[in-house]
Amino acid sequence: MPSNHPANLQKSSLCFLSHTNLSSTSIYVYVYLSIPTYIYLFICISIYLSIYLSIYLSLLLAAVKFNVLPIVYEFEANTVDSLGLLVENLLDKNYVRSIGLICHEEDPGVINLVEGCQVSAQNFHSEPNVKQFFISLSSHILPVEQGGSFDIFTPLAASEDGMNLIADLTTTTGIVFSSPTSIIENYRKVLGKWLYSSEQKGNCPSLDYFYENKLNAWAHTAKHTTEAIKHCKNALAPFLKLFHNDLVAHITVCCVGTYHPS
Repeated sequence: MPSNHPANLQKSSLCFLSHTNLSSTSIYVYVYLSIPTYIYLFICISIYLSIYLSIYLSLLLAAVKFNVLPIVYEFEANTVDSLGLLVENLLDKNYVRSIGLICHEEDPGVINLVEGCQVSAQNFHSEPNVKQFFISLSSHILPVEQGGSFDIFTPLAASEDGMNLIADLTTTTGIVFSSPTSIIENYRKVLGKWLYSSEQKGNCPSLDYFYENKLNAWAHTAKHTTEAIKHCKNALAPFLKLFHNDLVAHITVCCVGTYHPS
């Protein structure tokens, strides 16, 4: 029996490194584990590159539990294949109890995996690389009888299309897929009720990955940060439009003034 099989209790030491650039900020995440290779959990966190994300991401990473291996990947700089390869290299044939995936939300019925790739019930079976991505990751998860699951932090369960996608993912991989059932427009939905969460996990699988008080702090900060950015955009929009028009007019006048027809 291979040493990384779930039935094997032999301990192994694992050391992983995840790195991402946030504007001028570089964040390194070291996770050192000396535990049975089937006990720890794994979570993928998708990010956009923007100024406020250094604080936003730092709070989320600070909430990760000690037995969880986090990987942060750039939404705009990866493909489905490169992300799959990155995860495969980190897991390295080891088993995990569950895998979590945090992606950006645009529609409750889809998974925004990477830029240009929206996974939905309509295209799941027609995108072989997407299907293989979930099959490959699911092969590292413990069987359902032992509490294994794939936890999607996007509220797929809040829409009919999302429910169909969950059914397709579960049927294809043989692993239970879970997601929040709420579509409230703030980050606290990950602390609410989840669909298909096992008795071992209770109603909130996100607490398997994150400390509740720290996750609450992250949700609170992220909500107010997002609201502040929206207010700033709305307040600055008229001035930016006026500046844009003035700049265009100035460039046009300069070009016309220096134009000498032959």
